[in-house]
Parts: sequence; C-alpha cells; structure tokens
Amino acid sequence: MDKKFSGNKPLLFQLSAMAPHAPVQRVISVEESIFQKNQDQAKKNREFFDRRGMKVFNVMSSPGSGKTALLAKILPRLMGRHPLCAVIGDQETSLDADRLQKAGVPSLQINTHSACHLDADRVARALAKIDARGVCGGAGGTDLGGGGADGAASGGGGADGAASGGRARETTDLGSAAHADLQGIEWLFIENVGNLVCPAVFDLGESFKIALLSVTEGEEKPLKYPVLFQDADLIVISKSDLLPYLDFDRQLLLKNVRVQNKKAPLVFCSVKSGEGLDELMGQLEDLNSANISTTKNHAFLERETLTMEKP
Repeated sequence: MDKKFSGNKPLLFQLSAMAPHAPVQRVISVEESIFQKNQDQAKKNREFFDRRGMKVFNVMSSPGSGKTALLAKILPRLMGRHPLCAVIGDQETSLDADRLQKAGVPSLQINTHSACHLDADRVARALAKIDARGVCGGAGGTDLGGGGADGAASGGGGADGAASGGRARETTDLGSAAHADLQGIEWLFIENVGNLVCPAVFDLGESFKIALLSVTEGEEKPLKYPVLFQDADLIVISKSDLLPYLDFDRQLLLKNVRVQNKKAPLVFCSVKSGEGLDELMGQLEDLNSANISTTKNHAFLERETLTMEKP
C-alpha cells in the first residue's frame, strides 16, 4: 500500500482493516481540522486563565523521565512565592497526585484510561473538580484526601472525544460564576501523560510548554520526536547526576536540541544532587516575568488528503 500525505505533517488517522480483495483507491479529505473541538476548548481555557492572571505550565516527557520527582522537589519551594496547584495526567492510578500531595502541593489526578494524552476538555473538567473540592482554595490549598482518580475530569470512560475520533463532546463552559477557589492561584502546573508524541500537539490552553528529557533516553530524542522540542518554551534535561555513568555526549544533545529550537533555555538538573534546580526555578520566573504565552497553533493542517492505493 502506498500512502501519500499532503503537507509536511502526518495525519492522525486510525484506519480500519481493509478488505484483502480487489484493487481499491480511496481519497479521504478532512475539511475541518480534526482538532477543532480541542482548539475551541483550548481557546476558552486560555481566556479563562488570562482573565485571572494565571500562568499555566504544560510539562511533557516520556514515562519515567522524572516529571513528578522534579515537580515534587521544586513546587513546594515555589509555593512560597506563587500560590499554585497541579493537575496530573496518567492513564490509571493516583500515584503521582498522591506523591505531590505528600510533598505539600495541592494536586488533582486525571485518569485518561485508554488515551495517551490530556486534552483541553479534560483540563476544563479538572478545573471544575478543583473548584468543587476546593483543592486550590484557601491559605495553602486544601488536601484532596488521597488524590483519588477523577472520572469526571477524564471524561468518564476515557473516550478521547472528537479530537481523537471518538464521540464528539461539547466544549466545557468556564463561566465567571465557577472556579471561585482559583481566584488566588497564580500558577498551574499540568503534568501531562508520559508520551513524547500526542501531548505535544494537543493545546490545553497553557501559557508555556516545558519539554523534559532524561539523560538516560539518549541524545537523539529531539531529532526523533521534533514537535515537542520545536514548540517548547523551556527544555529541561533531568537526571544529570547519572552522566558520569553513561556514554552520553552532552554536546551532541545540545546540537540536536538547537536543530529543533534555537531559543528555548535549556537546563540540566538533578533531583538527587540538586544541580540546576535553582536555575530551573529562575527560568520559570523569567517566563512568568516575560508576560508572554504560547500562541502557536499546534493543530495539524486544516485540510489533509490521504491517498491510499492497493494493487
């Protein structure tokens, strides 16, 4: 089968099994962005955050790269400067939210079940849960009582909605009457589901994108998974304490990162040794002070044509 795509970006389609008999040639045209509903909700989310002066950091990486450990280390220190809370995305369990709760960070878990990323609607639903439970309200926030899995925030059965080809959902209204407990919150950290691909293209309404890569993953990842690094406002290299034990070319990694992104600050850090943590927090403050936010359109082309030929 020969597949040809228009444009320079792949079309996210899951194709059903094709009949093994008879020649077939089909053209599928997508007139409306397959991410349109997500884009609409992301715009509502961003407007909601902007009205409250909230800065939102979308933290993305592969599983096991150290997102939760890093947040558990720096967020309690940042809480002294900025009232903040966290939303954590995983397919199952509340382990990461529990970990942040134990570190003193008000957190809410979103379980996506079969989905490999968060989307804007899930974040909006999580904000409703934050308001209902008061997780970020009051002085220092209110404990969730274990950070249990949040079915409503994850859309119930874990369907991805229209953004991933499932049942379409209406966008979630973030009206002025809701989310009173978020009024005092300055920073919101969203720890996305561990994945280097899909989280990078689903806008959540965030202010900034943070790409995290551990030294154990190798220097080639920015070349193999370019979108995450191209769109990042800050790039964090974690587990730097392991460098003496690895065959790792630091200069090659820097070169590969700069192929994709010439401007984003890059910080090497380690939760174990403490290296780079002060610098990382300083970079977060710099992003906050710059008063800029992510404005790129991360959706794919408005029109994609897929031609499939089978002899």
